[in-house]
Amino acid sequence: MDFTRVTKLLDSLSDVGIPGADLAIYIKGKEVYRHRTGYADHELSVPIAPDALYPFYSMTKIITCVTALRLYEEGAFLLNDPLSDYLPEFKNMQVRAVKDNCEVHTVPAIRPIRVVDLFTMSSGLTYKSTP
Repeated sequence: MDFTRVTKLLDSLSDVGIPGADLAIYIKGKEVYRHRTGYADHELSVPIAPDALYPFYSMTKIITCVTALRLYEEGAFLLNDPLSDYLPEFKNMQVRAVKDNCEVHTVPAIRPIRVVDLFTMSSGLTYKSTP
């Protein structure tokens, strides 16, 4: 297999502002191509190490959504179902509110979180756990 064009593409990414790339291609569980180019830390000119770790962060949302939508297609749930039907911990949710004196407190949510709210990233869930 000739990966010359792939290598050329990866090496050109720095021209469009991507500081580094690492690509591995596997066929039937065997690595058939690997190329690292650019920097893990562009400012310090640190090249990408062979054992570099890449955090996925929000990229896992795509995998989760595709999996959940397959279950939706099979009729496992409806998009407007309350999330608490499946995860009871999400029943009787509280939301943050601000009093006239700027004091933050919590009040009962007007409506439950629905499954569709998770898909549209509009559930109101946050990383912070304190008001």
